[in-house]
Amino acid sequence: MQHVTKDIDDVNIKYCDLTTQQLKLIFSGFRIREKKIGSLHIDNNALETAGVRVICDILEKVERFLTMGDCFKDESASRSRYRNLNEEERIILQQALNNAGSENLILSVGGKKDIMRKS
Repeated sequence: MQHVTKDIDDVNIKYCDLTTQQLKLIFSGFRIREKKIGSLHIDNNALETAGVRVICDILEKVERFLTMGDCFKDESASRSRYRNLNEEERIILQQALNNAGSENLILSVGGKKDIMRKS
């Protein structure tokens, strides 16, 4: 990734069943780039709760939009295999967004109406 000199406007890593470790490895390539990513979409993956920290670490590299609906593994798995952020994860993510996110960054964390911005 560090040798990619072109702008990366839109990255889709949706419906891949990625674990937290796999996403961390992918994000390590984005972190060493000098340029930002325009939009990042990580919906419908299988992240563990620790995945929220991995997402927090990449916020500074995303310029405009991050979608992450149903990107956590639902341990109860009674209906869906995926879930949205729980309240604790939401608080952690909001703190990271306030500290590191771009002023224009919008996070869609559970659908079109579940939006987070810097506060």
